[in-house]
Amino acid sequence: MFEKKRQWELEMEKSPDRWYRYTMRALVERSRAAIAEYLNAEMDNLVMVQNAADGLNSILRSMKFARGDKLLLAGTTKGSTRNLARYLSNRFGVEIVDVNITKDDLQSDERILDKFNQTLVEHSPVKIAILKHVTSTPSRVLPIERLIPLFRGHKARLAIDGSHAVGVLNVSLSELQPDYYTADLHRWLLAPRNVGFLYMPEHLQQHLRPAIISANYKKGFVKEFCWIGTRNYAAEVTLEDTLDYRSAKGEEEIRRYVREMALEGARMIARTLETELLVNDSSSLAGMADVRLPRIEAESIPQLHRKLLAKKVILSHLHEFDGNVYLRVSAHIYNDGKDFATVGRVLNSLLPRPSSKCKEESLSCEMQC
Repeated sequence: MFEKKRQWELEMEKSPDRWYRYTMRALVERSRAAIAEYLNAEMDNLVMVQNAADGLNSILRSMKFARGDKLLLAGTTKGSTRNLARYLSNRFGVEIVDVNITKDDLQSDERILDKFNQTLVEHSPVKIAILKHVTSTPSRVLPIERLIPLFRGHKARLAIDGSHAVGVLNVSLSELQPDYYTADLHRWLLAPRNVGFLYMPEHLQQHLRPAIISANYKKGFVKEFCWIGTRNYAAEVTLEDTLDYRSAKGEEEIRRYVREMALEGARMIARTLETELLVNDSSSLAGMADVRLPRIEAESIPQLHRKLLAKKVILSHLHEFDGNVYLRVSAHIYNDGKDFATVGRVLNSLLPRPSSKCKEESLSCEMQC
């Protein structure tokens, strides 16, 4: 896909005027049609954006907020989404409501649904929520198909970031019928960076503007998003090639391999470290899993990360959750069991060894049992 993108960039540079006036627009429309079909979405309800942050900014910064309006987030929400919420709080006085998700909650869809329902009741009315279809740190598939009607029943809008879902799960937007759904496409779909999509039904499109206002202001949902100046559209154009590649490889085979390899690899590392997974249910995971790291405190994460990089071990993420440190591992079609065996072996050599006192206490406990 990188080479395909470079070919389109060279085509653009040969004749920029022809590219922007004629060639590029038709090619982007083909890619938009292809991703709409892939997601089982009506094409008029889907536009291209650069990434999920672009999509979420377009949604939230187009809304009218009053002081005291409530924006709901999962307590584990970090990064650009958390900062977007902070921006709205600072500018408009929006109240951020965090849903505290625990380790026990992650073991059951019912517990997750109960936790969100309880929060919606306690903090009613909530104006809008931002949730990930598949959470990042820690990683867990949320029961989005049940959360959408739950939020709708509480008259709360729901914006979904599907960046860790599209390409791993079967996402059918016509079946889900979300208020808003946006995603990066470089993470799991294998598209180049700087391409994503934003989906919403027609009745919500009228007042929505792109994060960057350009030449097609108020000319319609699709037109406003299709032209954001003379930026590089090569990644969007390459999207059709990406979907053709996946189709040739076998879409269901890719998804199956990614999910199975991530869980198998995480279990392999857990066995090596004599520890366990945060979530160990295949139906609740999608390409990522979290392995608890023994004998390490949160303040040691940066040091351990540097050591792993020095060993040329590529990792997804080290993070703290519910009082423990976890390694989030991920898998794709280019990974195999040897990669995870290496990670487990290197981690085992770097983590602190159990002290003699710990060993004695463990032996004493075993003898008493």
